[in-house]
Amino acid sequence: MRHAQVMVRQREKMLGIGQLVAGVAHQISNPLDGLQNCLKRIGEGVKDDAHMTEYVQLMTEALERIERTAKRVQAFARPRGITLKRTDVNHAVESTLQVLGTDHGTDVQIETELGNVSPVQGDPYTLQEVLFNLCTNALVAMPTGGTLTLRTYALGSKDEDQMDCVAVDVSDTGVGIPRAQLEKIFEPFYTTRAESGGTGMGLGLCRMLISEMGGRVTVRSALGHGSTFTVVLNPADKLMPVSEE
Repeated sequence: MRHAQVMVRQREKMLGIGQLVAGVAHQISNPLDGLQNCLKRIGEGVKDDAHMTEYVQLMTEALERIERTAKRVQAFARPRGITLKRTDVNHAVESTLQVLGTDHGTDVQIETELGNVSPVQGDPYTLQEVLFNLCTNALVAMPTGGTLTLRTYALGSKDEDQMDCVAVDVSDTGVGIPRAQLEKIFEPFYTTRAESGGTGMGLGLCRMLISEMGGRVTVRSALGHGSTFTVVLNPADKLMPVSEE
């Protein structure tokens, strides 16, 4: 009962934060078009100067990243932004790793252990966003190298609430998380990486998005031994449309 109450409060808090962030993202998006148009005009004026053209290109790419981030945040905060479909979890993992790339240093290894799992109720794009966020966090937690492992498996029938559910583990061998911070890391704006630009929004959004899909996110960690974030999703209804993503 206490856990359910905590989850309800957390959900209400995230919905409020979601509305706030959506408003901020909207205010950021408005001037972006003007900035991009001005930068395009500047680029046309300096196209014969290779050095200046390079600077314009860097600024253009930075503005595009801001625009993508603003749109992503708005999509996260949109109340009905998730469409549940029969989703292939293994395909979502593979697609996430393609986006993540392989250039993470010679001391970082990425491994997969993909089980023979059934389709789940989920939104494929949103699931990939969540997994990507968890993977990037895991890489940051391994500054001197280590192993990032993505594992999929079916849960047993010991707990009726988990019967036929599918789990995705995102594990790292990094620095780990202190016990006192394990629940706080899902709170909005709570971050252990403020000095490196962390905003504390990522994990809270991940939990909210997975909750919107009827699932949950849990974490296990030990200092000096790494962390494992587990995403649990419900089995797909046989009548749900099949995702082609």
